[in-house]
Amino acid sequence: MQHLGKSLGSVMLVDDSKTDNFINSKILELSGRVSSIDTFVSVDKALDYLSTAPVFPNLILLDVYMPIMNGFDFLEEYDQRPSDKKKSTKIVLISSDYEKAELDVMKTFPSISRYIVKPLSIETLDAL
Repeated sequence: MQHLGKSLGSVMLVDDSKTDNFINSKILELSGRVSSIDTFVSVDKALDYLSTAPVFPNLILLDVYMPIMNGFDFLEEYDQRPSDKKKSTKIVLISSDYEKAELDVMKTFPSISRYIVKPLSIETLDAL
C-alpha cells in the first residue's frame, strides 16, 4: 500500500451502518495512513471499549445519527473521561448531512475537531 501523507495512527469508527463501517475501513486501509482500525455499530459498545482501553485512538470518526444512543450521547459520555487519555485523540463527526441546529450543538462539544459529510474519501483524509 502506498502511504499518502501523514499517518492518522489508530482509528475508531462508530457508525450504526455496517456497510458504512466496511467502506470507511477499506478507504482507511487503502490510504496506507492508519496503524489500526476498530469498528463499532453502537455507542455503548464503543464507550465500553474506551473504558478498558489503555490508550485512546488517535482519531474517532463518529456518526451523528444512530438509534438508542447517538453521536451527541457518545460525546457527553466521552467528555467525562480523564483528559490525559483524550489528549491525543481527535473526534470528527461524519454524517450524511447536517442541519444548522446540529451544527450549533456541535459547537458546544470541545472534543469535536471538525465534521465531514459522507462519503469518506482519500481527499477528506488529506484534509484531516
